[in-house]
Amino acid sequence: MLTSSYINVMLICLPIGLWAGITEANPTLIFTMNFLSLIPLALFLGEVTEDLAVRFGDTIGGLLNATFGNVVELILSIAALSRGLYTVVATSLIGSILSNLLLVLGMCFFFGGLKYKEQRFSTLANKVSSCLLFLACIGIIIPSTAKIIYGGEVITKDVLFNLSHAIAIVLIFIYCGYLLFQLRTHADFFSVSLPAAGAGGGPGAADEVPALSLSGAMACLLSITVIVAICSEYLTGAIEAVSESSGINQAFLGLIVLPIAGNAAEHITAVFVAVKNKMDLSIAVALGSSIQIAVFLIPVVVLAGWAMGRDFTLDFDAFAVLMLTVSVILAYFVSSDGSSNWLLGLQLVATYCLIGFVFLLEREPTPSSGNAPAPAPMQHLL
Repeated sequence: MLTSSYINVMLICLPIGLWAGITEANPTLIFTMNFLSLIPLALFLGEVTEDLAVRFGDTIGGLLNATFGNVVELILSIAALSRGLYTVVATSLIGSILSNLLLVLGMCFFFGGLKYKEQRFSTLANKVSSCLLFLACIGIIIPSTAKIIYGGEVITKDVLFNLSHAIAIVLIFIYCGYLLFQLRTHADFFSVSLPAAGAGGGPGAADEVPALSLSGAMACLLSITVIVAICSEYLTGAIEAVSESSGINQAFLGLIVLPIAGNAAEHITAVFVAVKNKMDLSIAVALGSSIQIAVFLIPVVVLAGWAMGRDFTLDFDAFAVLMLTVSVILAYFVSSDGSSNWLLGLQLVATYCLIGFVFLLEREPTPSSGNAPAPAPMQHLL
């Protein structure tokens, strides 16, 4: 399994990253090595999860994929949350959705369109996915919009907390309903898709025979999760120093850089299958991961912050929420007719780049300490 992808060559960075973190070496070295280590670890984690999914069948396997599909992003968010890096947490979550909806979907359309003049795909699952993403956007918009309209005197800190927690619980409930819809009652809608939203997406997903024993797979799953947690802890611990030394603000690191660590493996998979004209599977990877992050991961992080005593709410920056909503609308329109070409893909990628430029060109670093959120450019929390 370790030789199943050239991406795993980057595992050479793992011992270097761990050594740099233990010895408190240069923050840039710590950040870079642990960041690169997370990419093959995410791929390996997806392969192990798929191996267990094959063993337990569609329903249990789908639940496993739903649980571990974005575990790297979850661990990164928890690690950043524990350090009070609220800007990084919010932007990394939103950035993961944007990268799936714009960058990944765009690259699938573009590279697939270079080989095929027009590619066709089913719109049934896409309609369900788009509705869920719109619902998530509404949930994320409500706190910040209410605060802007009614002001801080009405929408107080306690109100924001209670509102965010209530929205998080509702979104998780909806996600559970979506899993039931996808895995049981309307499984035929997703028959060409991966077994669950946000599935690991490794090439081994279609294998019929498990490559590992049950005990071996469980041991791998546990050990990889622990290693990911350690790498995430070292990586997030170096973010402030890297931001200050490089002049790149924390919002850009969260929005553009960190999502690559957890999503790179499945991004590559999505593009490869698009080039093979398997657009339903390709879109399932991009939209499935977006749904899991928007409707499950973000609410879980909000509730985790509540349990940890951190002041993390859904009061995200208005610009970030606006860009997220626009991206969901754009992704829906370009995929609503069930066809794609390279020009549509180019437009999606261009939109992603434009959003990234906003944060990259903001040269002022965004330091944060303790539980206080970082200021510009993402003033999204109390």
